[in-house]
Amino acid sequence: MSIGVRTFLSQRLRALTLTLSRLDPSIRITYHPTNKKASESGFYSKNANTIFVQRITIQNTRTVPISNLRIVDQVPVSQDSKINVKLVSPPLSFDTSSNKASSEVNVSDGVQAQWGSGDPGEERYSDSKGRDGKLNWTCQIPEQSSANVKLQWEVSMPTNMKNSVVGL
Repeated sequence: MSIGVRTFLSQRLRALTLTLSRLDPSIRITYHPTNKKASESGFYSKNANTIFVQRITIQNTRTVPISNLRIVDQVPVSQDSKINVKLVSPPLSFDTSSNKASSEVNVSDGVQAQWGSGDPGEERYSDSKGRDGKLNWTCQIPEQSSANVKLQWEVSMPTNMKNSVVGL
């Protein structure tokens, strides 16, 4: 089972709760509001740094466990060399010199994260994993239980660019 949600949440929303509607209404996905923390660093050349934290709660109201539930999300990808986007959590890495993405990592009990959407056939394009910012969590959730995942990334850019960047 796979869930892919691309959201642009208003800061006024408290949370966005999604169900699998006709597929399975007993599984609820809640996207909590994105938290942002801005700071500046540097002495001669100042940088604007912003840390974004997106919490996602997956609730299983079934009387049986869920296995292999996949949540797909994406971090921003910079097209400008002056703007740096770094994934903080989950602790996946991408080596730009060798174009190699890290393999699956255990995030918590029953939750693993990896680069890519996890779609079948994606392995043909394994050299692009991590470059498009897509990542996924595979969750095993016991009956009448929930799991939390966190997506955290940091964006750094020269201070003089921060007012011209949109979409963050």
